[in-house]
Amino acid sequence: MYINDAAITVEINVPVVNSIRLPKNIIEGFMIFPKINSEFTDLNDSLFKWYRLPSKGSKNENYEEISQSLNYQPTNSDLGYFLKLSCIPKQNERCGIEYTVESLNQVTAGPGFCPFEKRHLFTKENTEKNCRRFVTYNILADFYSDSDFSREQLFPHCPPYALSMDYRKYLLLKELTVISPKLKPLSGLVTENNITLSEMLQEDNLSYSDILKKLLRIKFYGKTVILESVENPRKKLCVGNTHFYFHQSGSNIRLIQCLVCIRHLENILKQYKAKGEELSFIFAGDLNSAPFKSVNTYLTTGTVGADAPEWSEIEDKKLEGMEFKHSLKLKSACGYPEYSNYDYIYIDTDSIEVKSVVPNPDHEDVVLHTALPNVVFPSDHIAQICDLKWKNNSQYF
Repeated sequence: MYINDAAITVEINVPVVNSIRLPKNIIEGFMIFPKINSEFTDLNDSLFKWYRLPSKGSKNENYEEISQSLNYQPTNSDLGYFLKLSCIPKQNERCGIEYTVESLNQVTAGPGFCPFEKRHLFTKENTEKNCRRFVTYNILADFYSDSDFSREQLFPHCPPYALSMDYRKYLLLKELTVISPKLKPLSGLVTENNITLSEMLQEDNLSYSDILKKLLRIKFYGKTVILESVENPRKKLCVGNTHFYFHQSGSNIRLIQCLVCIRHLENILKQYKAKGEELSFIFAGDLNSAPFKSVNTYLTTGTVGADAPEWSEIEDKKLEGMEFKHSLKLKSACGYPEYSNYDYIYIDTDSIEVKSVVPNPDHEDVVLHTALPNVVFPSDHIAQICDLKWKNNSQYF
């Protein structure tokens, strides 16, 4: 661009960092994933430097460089120091202006070795070519953990600081090491579908009692995704996930939720079969229902009778006994572990089998801090993890 006779170079879409946010609390031994707001920038190309500072705003001569990566895991030698992150945004050969940020607080000591790190020993290697690893985990919503009621009534054994998401997120990220801001959208996702229970009922056009209709106003959501095998695009996998009603006196509601979820899965399978496509499936989530209840019986046997105790177990909310059947062949992949808190991964036994299951934590670890959650367990649930494979080894996930 020229102004009068002066030539001025104008660069368009220069790589720029608008902001970087570090966690409020930084704990030794737990990875830091900075939140970076940037434009026209490839973070994989950008330059990062981490420093530790004896005090906030320390002069340059007091900085000590400790890393040159996007994420950083503080060590014991960082305890008591503030951290500083510098980023020079880049995209290909173009560079932007350096952006720096300092932590609000000093690095503090972590809880030490966590029981889930023992479980990591079973998942150090990637699965074989014909296998995939599946996890279902209720990580405990912040709404149910960080309140006076949860601190005083639900989890009085747990120190208040360990109930806040600001603390628990470190343990969750370390436990589920697959979670990373570096992950790109997964290839092979064909479709996804979010559906509410009321929508499912409208789809089924089933007639229910007025009492049940009132009960089913409780919020409830299901999600299904269809995945396509990268090695064999003919093979597709439907993964359904849900969270059933939690109240102790809600067995009848959970059973209806289960009935409608399975009906929805059956409809998806019929749609793909009508197109001549193969579709296997997995149904997982927190079902809040013990193995001896009718939810599990229905899932694994394919039927629930009019004499199921759930229909009449609540005196003022009795339902007329109903009988339902489904055509799916389901099995709980992780069995019925002692500490599952009623989380399940059900598999299509016609085409999928269990290769291995990651053992649950030892009883001594679970009760070391009285109960869950606690300073080393970030949830009142325990992740259920298994490796699954096609029954025909020539076909792949």
